Amino acid sequence: LSPLPSLLPSVSPPPSLSPPISHSRPSLSLPPHFPLHPSRPLSPLPFPGVPLLLSAPSNLLSRRTGCFMSQLQQVGFEPDGSATTGVGTGSRCWVRELPRAAGEESRQVDSMSVRGTGGPAGGREKVLTLDSMNQQVKKVEYAVRGAIVVRASAIEKELEQGTRKPFSEVIRANIGDAHAMGQKPITFIRQVLALCTYPQLLCDPDMPEDAKARARKILNACGGHSIGAYTASQGIEAIRQNVAKYIEKRDGGIPSSPDNIFLSAGASEAIVTTLKLLVSGEGRGRTGVLISIPQYPLYSAAIADLAAVQVNYYLDEEHCWALSVDELRRALRQAREHCTPRVLCVINPGNPTGQVQSRQVIEDVIRFAAEERLFLMADEVYQDNVYAAGCQFHSFKKVLFEMGPTYSDVVELASFHSVSKCYMGECGYRGGYVEYVNLDPGVKAELV
Repeated sequence: LSPLPSLLPSVSPPPSLSPPISHSRPSLSLPPHFPLHPSRPLSPLPFPGVPLLLSAPSNLLSRRTGCFMSQLQQVGFEPDGSATTGVGTGSRCWVRELPRAAGEESRQVDSMSVRGTGGPAGGREKVLTLDSMNQQVKKVEYAVRGAIVVRASAIEKELEQGTRKPFSEVIRANIGDAHAMGQKPITFIRQVLALCTYPQLLCDPDMPEDAKARARKILNACGGHSIGAYTASQGIEAIRQNVAKYIEKRDGGIPSSPDNIFLSAGASEAIVTTLKLLVSGEGRGRTGVLISIPQYPLYSAAIADLAAVQVNYYLDEEHCWALSVDELRRALRQAREHCTPRVLCVINPGNPTGQVQSRQVIEDVIRFAAEERLFLMADEVYQDNVYAAGCQFHSFKKVLFEMGPTYSDVVELASFHSVSKCYMGECGYRGGYVEYVNLDPGVKAELV
């Protein structure tokens, strides 16, 4: 119980409830943990009339008193020791101690029918509550959007309203949001998006011809020549063809097929979808997923949501956050005592650590995945954000194929990229892809 006099108004008892409450109404014997002041059972603090926030299990009150209550109850305690409990607009539950029988130590609570809650009186509970909801969702922690971010937003509003603080702005370092930090969008990308969204602009002489040509190609690949039409499960084929050409150019001519590419609403969606395919089993047979620490919290959040087993391997901070195969073996060995590791996730370039793994490290990881029969997931969304002298990005797919058929015909690989990072920075438009290598045809059929 916390006094909040500045937030909640004191509630006066309605005249109709001034007389003593009849014993014929249903009552509730409060459990010992229900907070009541020893000298005034229904006034937990010695300040009558002070509004309070009472956090009590909803079923404690709603099941037996006929009151339909949320988990957070607004209670106003009155000078006579009684209390009102706000239950939504136009509803009220009146709580007062009833006379006790001789020797009876339990405290009683009376209630009146609830109106204005959108449900019948008589204590009907919500179908979806914190207790009945999917418990895996409650285990999800997505730090980039958690309490710290909410607090940062509140501070920003305070600054806008003129509140004086020892700083003038909030710098958001919780997530890579390029445009929010001042990066300007690429003109060509925005022109093509505008033309596809509003095709009448194709007649505008101020629009450049290269942007018009790209827009026409995309629109011609859409049902009804409109981007508002549904697409195939893998995404628009013309765009997948462009993605395949990009991958081939990046990897020095190593072939890429549009049939192995799936477009997604950002790389995150493709990562979660891939993990869904991989997670199965129960007990010690439950899928274990190896992830780097430090990591991008999407991985731990998705693993928790899917009730998989998170297996941590630690990057070597003393050597620029390098990935050590010895550390992978340690993590794998320990994990096999309580789960079945099937997946190895690698973020390269690193997020949030920013390291760029060497080609040798990537080769070692591929060999390790092949030896231990692990599905390899390569998160490569920062591949164009490499600035340090002597650093070079090597895609897992390129290295895999250059290692020869001993590995390229065996290792199962999913590579992810996104328009949210690099020179594009289009986080809000949610565009990304996954390219699968050696994916089982039956599994692929399930996706399409």
